[in-house]
Amino acid sequence: MARPIPNRPPVTLYRTLFLAPYFGLIGLQVLWHAWAFPWPAVAVVLVVVPLLVPLPWLLRRSAPRAPLAAALVSLAYFVHGVTEALVLPPPRPLALAEVALCLWVFAAAPAARRAWSAH
Repeated sequence: MARPIPNRPPVTLYRTLFLAPYFGLIGLQVLWHAWAFPWPAVAVVLVVVPLLVPLPWLLRRSAPRAPLAAALVSLAYFVHGVTEALVLPPPRPLALAEVALCLWVFAAAPAARRAWSAH
């Protein structure tokens, strides 16, 4: 007799719930530093590149530790968002959006890791 399959959401749901805020964080950095409060192009690249480092592993299904690495990278952006929100009033909405996206990435990482390692 076959064992019943546990009722779990599909892996693609966990991937989507993790990758959506991660790509949102990348887009927010470009929006913030290139358009809303323009910086030189070199500075924009330096802000976005750390988020791109774990991206090749995140797009593969065989890298279960990639969500945790991406969550650790997002912690630096969390600190940046909190600092900007407390110190500078003009970019406060963008800083709070950055904090929210970082918290979402960090909260979704364990579920994404479990789903990818079980897949």
